[in-house]
Order: sequence, then C-alpha cells, then structure tokens
Amino acid sequence: MTDDDARLRLLVVDDEPFTLKALQRLLKHHHVDVASSGREALELFERHGNYDVIVCDVMMPELTGVDVYRHVAQRRPGAEKRIVFVTGGAFGDEIVRFIESVPNELVSKPFDRDNLRAVVERVGRAQD
Repeated sequence: MTDDDARLRLLVVDDEPFTLKALQRLLKHHHVDVASSGREALELFERHGNYDVIVCDVMMPELTGVDVYRHVAQRRPGAEKRIVFVTGGAFGDEIVRFIESVPNELVSKPFDRDNLRAVVERVGRAQD
C-alpha cells in the first residue's frame, strides 16, 4: 500500500474560518476538501461524492449539520454514517434530540488533536 492509498478523502465543513483552517491543518495528511457552509458542502458532495469522512459542524447558519446529514442520507443511503459532527455546544432541543438519535461520532470544540484524528481514521476505515 502506498502513502497515497492510506490517505482518506475528507470533506470538512465549518462556517467559522479559523476553525475550518485549523481542521484543514490537523487533517492535512489526507485529501481534504473544505466548505464554509452547509450549502457549499452539499454542492461539493454532489460534485465529488464518495468521501470517506465528512467532518461537519452541527450549528451553521442557513443549513445546519442536521440538514447536511439528511441530504447525504437521502442522496446516498449509508454515506451519512461517515459524518463526524463537531460542535462548540449550545444548541436547541431539536438538535439535541437529533444528535442523541444517531450513532455518529460527536467531537467537541476545542479539539483534542489526537482524538479528532483517531475518530476520523476510525470512521474512514470502517466497513459499511
């Protein structure tokens, strides 16, 4: 296996520019596409499709991480299992219920670098 074979294809989604850059740097040993909004993430998902992992902020204006999850699940059933949610906390009851209802990983901000990388690797290498 070559180094390139070991790299995962990631889509990283966060509306905060500093966080988006930090995530991109932390995960730079993989192929990383970035999106600064839920809408941009869905455009990239439609265009490029088969990401090994989607690292997605839960709370974003316009389209939330929940909206991204639902779109991915509808367009490519099973691919929603590869979403890792990131959050700074503080969201409403509906979002809390959703997060508790899905088995997806949730990583809290500020990130523990090693934990984030381990979660991405575990999700990306898991067989459906």
